[in-house]
Amino acid sequence: MAAAVAAASPSASSPTSVRLFVHFIQGDQSAYNLWSAYRRSRDLPAPIAAGELIDESAYEIIRDLCNFVSTRAIPINFDENLQRPANSDSTRMLKLDTLEKYIGKVIKYFREVYPDHPDWKDLDDNDQKAVPEWWKMLKPKLKRAVDRYQTTYEGDGQFGLHEIRPLYSDLGLDDENGKYPLHACDQKHVFVHLIKKASQSNNNLQKVAIINAVAEAIGRGGEAKFQTFRDWLFDYLWNVTNTPWKEKKTIQGYAMPRVADEKWYADWYFIMGMYGMCEKGLYRTPQQKSAGLDQVVFPLLHQMKDERASTMVTETIRSALPAEVMNYFSAKSLRQAGINQAALHPSMTLFYLSAISGHDIDSSTQYYFDPTDVGRGLPTINALHGKVDLKTPVAVPTLEALGAGDLNSALKLMDQVFQCNIPSFDVGGDLYIVKKTFLASLLMHFPDLERDCGRLNRVSQSLFDNATKAGITSSSSPTLPVRQVLEMWSAKIKAQFKKDSELNIMKVLDPPGQQTYATVAAMAEDVNSLTNAVESLTKTVGDLSAKFNEMVDKCVQQEASISVLSAKEFALREEVRHLRVLDVARSQQLMSTPEGGRSNKRSRCGDPSATALFQSDSTDIPPLLLLPLPLLLPPMQQRLLL
Repeated sequence: MAAAVAAASPSASSPTSVRLFVHFIQGDQSAYNLWSAYRRSRDLPAPIAAGELIDESAYEIIRDLCNFVSTRAIPINFDENLQRPANSDSTRMLKLDTLEKYIGKVIKYFREVYPDHPDWKDLDDNDQKAVPEWWKMLKPKLKRAVDRYQTTYEGDGQFGLHEIRPLYSDLGLDDENGKYPLHACDQKHVFVHLIKKASQSNNNLQKVAIINAVAEAIGRGGEAKFQTFRDWLFDYLWNVTNTPWKEKKTIQGYAMPRVADEKWYADWYFIMGMYGMCEKGLYRTPQQKSAGLDQVVFPLLHQMKDERASTMVTETIRSALPAEVMNYFSAKSLRQAGINQAALHPSMTLFYLSAISGHDIDSSTQYYFDPTDVGRGLPTINALHGKVDLKTPVAVPTLEALGAGDLNSALKLMDQVFQCNIPSFDVGGDLYIVKKTFLASLLMHFPDLERDCGRLNRVSQSLFDNATKAGITSSSSPTLPVRQVLEMWSAKIKAQFKKDSELNIMKVLDPPGQQTYATVAAMAEDVNSLTNAVESLTKTVGDLSAKFNEMVDKCVQQEASISVLSAKEFALREEVRHLRVLDVARSQQLMSTPEGGRSNKRSRCGDPSATALFQSDSTDIPPLLLLPLPLLLPPMQQRLLL
């Protein structure tokens, strides 16, 4: 039957199909735009043929269309690309009843293309409520999906056909010089780009802090606007900074724990420290104070409407990603990534996840939990930071790791680094410990940031310049240069942070697990030491190899010099041999003549007439050769002759 229907049915490009499609267009332009956008997303022509609707295909197409419209933002007025008009900046999304009406018109179009389909051939054409049974089943599911999307991503949805993808913290992939652009699409790449481009003329570091705050809170892009220092508090029981999160357009809010990390791009304290140091994130101008922004964490967002704040996050993310794939990511990508990553943990529950994401889990039990309890959110935060046990206690980097001898110097640096006029960050204030942790994280990640962003990035350069102005010194090595002091402090803080983190991991293990972990940790330390030793030996071998090659080059040069000297020595010996022959000939000639013999005898006796030998007006032997042979040669050649 299906084959018969397909054979007898007109193709999508046949006159009949085109006529029916034109009729469909004339009926409702918006319904056509929605259908056309859907078909194009599936690489199909807008007109449909009866052969595509056989058996359960009609149901499958409408089910897929429902999934399409419930997973993206569609503006109330839209074109074939699901974009709003060029002269509109409205962020209002299409409501459920309107979507249902458009899908109903698509089903009506199907009925005209294939009137004898068993799903609707017996339905009364004049009865508006007469619809296929599967549409009655799909409508409640469509309602739940649309409500969930619009509640979850309110204000973050990006209009258009692109499927928005999650932006994870770090994929750990190499894009191979642009060959695989999606490999470079993570928060680390975004942060590296923004830090490298950071300058006094932009707010890149505040933008990094905003993106990190939203991502860690599994929040919506515009919600960072509601962060205020007035709400912040350091919780000494949980060892976290609580920065309560408020949802847009609702009265709902909940505690939000902030933690450190061994990776700089996942460390909230480090990122806030960058913002506080380079862009005066802890200082408010008189103009800002008069505008009521003295306690606002991100003044940049308070120049914008809520929707515009979310759009700014999207634009910032896309500015740092490869052009060919940037439209796949938006502010919504941060929330998607957080939910996906947390849900991946085998111990994750809906109660843990909802404590951070704010999702309604349709359970009255949810309302018995205290939303202001910062400890409720720790399991999800631990999942985002890769902890195996979700109840692992939190460690933070501290300046006390430097020891009493260097602590005062570090506190002097803190006063130099942070220009601050927010009272809660002063000595004795609730957030003074948070400011100290900002600096501890800045110091801990100093070498890592230079490795990833270059030594001349604004953050590293600012920390070095401030350290120079503060005149930091090491109590153990007072003459150590500033850079080496920073590197030494970084190593100390990192080592203590790592040790505290490992001890916290052991706290949640049973005794056998603690013993196993301690053994594995010791083995890992041994492996790390061996690795460092191998790297050191490799470097030493490399240095020795370079020196050996240098010595070989010198030997080759010396060998060449010796060859030249040998050639010169051979020539000199030949010259000496020739001179000896001449000397013998001279002696024989002198002995063969009486005058020569007498002259020679008198000369040996010191007779003044010996000077006649040097008057060579008619002699055959040059006067010079009449001298004793050794006197004819330079000192070196005299030694060779003797």
